Amino acid sequence: MVVEDELFLRDIYVETLTGAGYEVVAAEDGAIGWARLQEGGYDLVLMDVMLPEKDGRQLILDLQSHPPQQPIKRIAYMTNLSHEGIKNEGEELGVVGYMIKSDMTPDQFLEKVEELLAK
Repeated sequence: MVVEDELFLRDIYVETLTGAGYEVVAAEDGAIGWARLQEGGYDLVLMDVMLPEKDGRQLILDLQSHPPQQPIKRIAYMTNLSHEGIKNEGEELGVVGYMIKSDMTPDQFLEKVEELLAK
């Protein structure tokens, strides 16, 4: 699942993943993300930190207090903020990975996703 509010990036991520054979569900903001996260059953959720409606941190906290119908195996943060505090906070919340969106080509993004799925 990809939770990303920037249409251009969301389209690139979805296209890259589907082109590699992955089934992808996308959400464009925290409210839609929350509705889809409640279904659960995802091997990996790639979550933007800064989102309209609910940010990535709040979505994770909500998942912890209201678990989805089916388990979510892994959540990774995607952000353009290279702030160490965000990375540390994510780790404390159980986030398994951290990607700086502006530093990644589509190929690097796919490699990182494959690495996260192998964990």
